[in-house]
Amino acid sequence: MADHVHDLDEHDHHGAVPPPTGAGPWELPRWLAITWVAGGAIGIIASLVGGIVGVSFIGNATDASVEALALSETVLAGVEDTTAVLDTTFTDVAETLTTVQGSVTDASDAMGQVGTTLDDLTVLVTEDVPDSLDAVNAAMPQLIQTAGVIDSTFNALSFLGVDYNPGTPLDESLVAVQDQLAEIPPNLRSQREGLDDVAVRLEDLAGQGDDIAGDLDTITTDLVASRDVIEDYRTTATEAGLLVDDLSARLVSQSRVARTVLALLALTVAIGQTVPLLLGLQALQRFRARDDLDERDDVAPPPAPVRA
Repeated sequence: MADHVHDLDEHDHHGAVPPPTGAGPWELPRWLAITWVAGGAIGIIASLVGGIVGVSFIGNATDASVEALALSETVLAGVEDTTAVLDTTFTDVAETLTTVQGSVTDASDAMGQVGTTLDDLTVLVTEDVPDSLDAVNAAMPQLIQTAGVIDSTFNALSFLGVDYNPGTPLDESLVAVQDQLAEIPPNLRSQREGLDDVAVRLEDLAGQGDDIAGDLDTITTDLVASRDVIEDYRTTATEAGLLVDDLSARLVSQSRVARTVLALLALTVAIGQTVPLLLGLQALQRFRARDDLDERDDVAPPPAPVRA
């Protein structure tokens, strides 16, 4: 018994954990110690692995999101450039259409004025002039008769020394003029249909010109409205690009913070799991020391009898 106490004192002297001598209230069951060790080890491994996986997952998700946002920003920049080109194009087209509209309106007005003038000219050529010529032709017989009297008179006065010997008598000349004038009125009246047709065509062209000018005005108005829509769309694309850029920067910053917090949390959990792990190991060490002591007691020779 003294040797046993001596061995125990020597064991305590070398710093080993003294085995429990009995099942006191402070002693852990062996299964609980094993559970603490296993749970602590699994907790440390799980927290470290979970932290690494979580940090990697957040990093990959952040990279993918940043790439998607960068692509969106590129698309929005392309949309902004496209809307700028469309705005410039629509502006040029609107200005060109405005110029063409003015030219068409002027041409339409000019054709309307020409049509009005042509109507007046038609009345003059096919009515007034022929009527006047008819009136002249109606007076020609009397003029011819008077011319004949004049010719006879001048011929009768030739004995008085009046030299009158025209190549063509005056009345015959007037007859020739009458014949020529008689052909003019029918010819002029025959031009009425052609002149009326030209006037109608000019009127139609003037109306079509007005329609074209109205259509051009409508198109120009639509282009101006489209420019406003494109300008709003361009402004929206610019604001969206700025928003995407800001969102990308905030996402990177928040991802960095989240990875840091997750790493610290995983490390904290791992450190916290060392407590049950160490307690369990300490308890198992006590159980192992007691088992070793029991084995030595079992193989030790019985003590020699004490002699009186």
